[in-house]
Amino acid sequence: MSIPPPPGPDQPQQPPYSPYGPYRPWTQGYRPYNRPAPVNGLAITSLVLGVLCCLPGLGLVFGLIALWRIRRRGERGTGLAVGGAVLSAIGLVLWALMLATGGASDFWHGVRDGARDGASISTTGSTGVQV
Repeated sequence: MSIPPPPGPDQPQQPPYSPYGPYRPWTQGYRPYNRPAPVNGLAITSLVLGVLCCLPGLGLVFGLIALWRIRRRGERGTGLAVGGAVLSAIGLVLWALMLATGGASDFWHGVRDGARDGASISTTGSTGVQV
């Protein structure tokens, strides 16, 4: 059995034993957990406009911009952006169908004719007696 040579100027000094190895573990300061990435606001806007179906073209554009920003900035909200873009695309298709088939004009003619004739909601019950 040989004895190791004494440390000299050519040999590095051994640090004291550490369970983490030669380096200290990385700490995050006073918070025990990382802060989550922020949710992209355009993704939320896209989903709201897609659900409301009032401005489907704008919702689709916001959804596509949100997806681009989420990838670039590392934000959250991919599902919101995709959902808003899909709902907005469906809304655009429905609007195009309504305009192409004349469904919108039929709807507005019915509203106009009902308003002209003074139509209102009936207040008589099933027995024919007015409530």
